[in-house]
Amino acid sequence: MKKTKPTFSMKRNLMLCSLSVLGLGIALNSATVTAAIIAQDDFSYTVDEDLNTQSGGSGWGSNQWIAETSTAANVTLQSKGAQFTGTDPDSVNFAYRQLDNAYSGDTVYVSYTLELGQTPDSDFFALWLDNTTDTNNNHGSSRLNTGLGTADALFSRLHSNKIATNPTPASADTAYNLVVRYSKSVSGESEVYNTMKFWINPTYDDLSGPGVGEVTNYSTISNFSYVGFRGAANEGGESYFVDDLVLATEWGDVVAIPEPATWVMFISGMSALFLGVLRGRNKAS
Repeated sequence: MKKTKPTFSMKRNLMLCSLSVLGLGIALNSATVTAAIIAQDDFSYTVDEDLNTQSGGSGWGSNQWIAETSTAANVTLQSKGAQFTGTDPDSVNFAYRQLDNAYSGDTVYVSYTLELGQTPDSDFFALWLDNTTDTNNNHGSSRLNTGLGTADALFSRLHSNKIATNPTPASADTAYNLVVRYSKSVSGESEVYNTMKFWINPTYDDLSGPGVGEVTNYSTISNFSYVGFRGAANEGGESYFVDDLVLATEWGDVVAIPEPATWVMFISGMSALFLGVLRGRNKAS
């Protein structure tokens, strides 16, 4: 039977299909451009210097890190990021930094990389968000915490009894990307962050998945101006490495989205598949 060549409409449909997929790829890859990063710091400072008084990153205005420099607790800069070391078993606020502006939006995503320098032994180390740096406040209990809990497991919480914990104990010398979303069920500056969802090493497609867990209905925080790190029950020079700290309003700013090359490969595959269908039709006719 006589073969028919692809018609103009077939070619047009192929082109439109490819352009549509390309447009989708461009839209997804531009997410990090349009989304708002509240603050970030990748700790790209000079190795072996103290974190105290450092001022890199964005979203902090002129505010510097305030960090411990004593023999009992100190924070120095290494190739892995900021190294938090404590020999005092009591609760220590290792470091904190003030945002350029207080944040009270309905949703905040927090992401950072945590690596343990030793096998955990009922240790505690966590990031906190708060609206005060009061030294009498350990920024735990009813505060927003994410890190390593005293059960040697990675966790995030709204309160001491509203917590999501990874069932597998953390390991030494393993970098964990901790991502948490704090949100308000009722919109408004004075409303509290009463919903939390926690992920460990998530990919872009994990947003709608279960993550480590989700908890609701407890918090006393409606806004925060400070980001800090605290420790407890640490001794013998135990240390933690922190890197790639990001606070943002969108998932795409804290989790890597597919690279442009991935979309090019996808488009090429779709085009080849479409052409294959056309060739099959030609042979059949």
